[in-house]
This record gives sequence, structure tokens and C-alpha cells, in this order.
Amino acid sequence: MKVIDKKTLTNKDSRKKVEKEVEVLKRVDGSSYVISLFEVFEDDSFVYLVFEYINKGDLVQYFKKKPLFEEDELAPFFLKIVKGVHNLHSKGVIHRDIKLDNILLDSNYHPKLIDFGISSFWI
Repeated sequence: MKVIDKKTLTNKDSRKKVEKEVEVLKRVDGSSYVISLFEVFEDDSFVYLVFEYINKGDLVQYFKKKPLFEEDELAPFFLKIVKGVHNLHSKGVIHRDIKLDNILLDSNYHPKLIDFGISSFWI
């Protein structure tokens, strides 16, 4: 779950950024290698984005424990990330912040792209 304090949404631009992130996530829903957004709701103080549960952490944590991949492990893993990016592009989305922190691993160690806060649309 991502919890956004409404105190940080002090102007139209910051509010639009959250709305855009939600729009991006709805547009790319169903991709195997992109996190799924289940629900968005708010109360007087916070905006809540409810995501699928991804339990193995991000790639930064993973590479601290297991720093080296063999090529036969790395190639199919990297291909999944590329497929996730390709899916985004096929739906007119540019992520703009792909880094180790923004790739989570699910229970089967499949990568999932996250954090679409600075993403853009293109035609």
C-alpha cells in the first residue's frame, strides 16, 4: 500500500501527479511484469493506493544478498524486465525512472516494475 499524506499535495501539480500515476497504473493493468493497482481511496488526511503484495523486496536488497547472476540466470530475468517495459510502451507509457529500487520481486522471483510517479504518456 502506498499512503500519500494530503499535506504534501499542496498545489494542483502535486495532486495531478498522483492522479496521473493512478491513470498510468489503470492503463497498464494486467501486465505480468508491472505491479497491479487494486484500489484507490482517500480520507480527510491521506490518499491510499492498494497494490498487489510483492514479498521478496527490490533488486537492491536482492543483489546485496546475491551479487552475481550467471548469464544463463540473467538472460531470462532481464527478458522479463524488457517485456514489462515493452508492455508499457505498447500502451503509450514511458516509465522514466527504471532503477533497481523500482523493480520488485514476487514470490517466484519474477520482476515487477513499480513507481510510476514521474511516468509520461506518448502517442
